[in-house]
Amino acid sequence: MENSKITAAEAISIVLGIFVAYTLVALPRTMLETTKTATLINLIYVGIIALFITFLIYKLLIKFPRK
Repeated sequence: MENSKITAAEAISIVLGIFVAYTLVALPRTMLETTKTATLINLIYVGIIALFITFLIYKLLIKFPRK
C-alpha cells in the first residue's frame, strides 16, 4: 500500500461520516425522551435528510476530483 496523505475532501468526508453515524445512533434516545410517540416519524425525516446531505456531498466531491 502506498503511503500518501489524504486530501481535504477525504478528511471532510471522514469527519462528516463519523458525525452522521453518531447522530443516527444518539438521536433516537434523545428524540424518544422529547417527542414520545412521534419518534418514528421524526426518525424517517432525519434519515431522509441525512441521505440527501450525503448524496449532495457525494455529487459535490465528484465535480471536484483530486488534483
